[in-house]
Amino acid sequence: MSIEVAAIVSLLVGIGAGALGLWALSASGRHTTITVRQDPRGWHSETGDQTVRLKRLMSMRWHIEEQTPLPREAHIELRFPRENSPFTERRPRDDRRPRRTIGALVPTGVENASYKYEVWLIDGEAASRLEDPVIVIEGKRG
Repeated sequence: MSIEVAAIVSLLVGIGAGALGLWALSASGRHTTITVRQDPRGWHSETGDQTVRLKRLMSMRWHIEEQTPLPREAHIELRFPRENSPFTERRPRDDRRPRRTIGALVPTGVENASYKYEVWLIDGEAASRLEDPVIVIEGKRG
């Protein structure tokens, strides 16, 4: 086997292993849906799982389902009191792609605790608090 073939085979094996690792990491995470709608009283949301239990090094994904389309430049953001986020990002926000998603990862240094957070609709300078679910961190991923 030539050096070029060996290099290509090792590159393909590395890419395959990386993809498998990424798939395993995302599969070990939790998923829930935040449903957003507007009525005559204003904007409201409902998170599918009001309490989510996570472990360190687990990912969390919130899928944004728009029952009422959000304004063009608006996005959903998660805020934690006193910026006490259990995730790598202090204020995770949706990616504003056609299939809107908020993704976050729990780092290793987070303490076991309950973390209340608020779901916010951000539209330019205006911000509206929609609801306040809870994230519970309990132990390490096994």
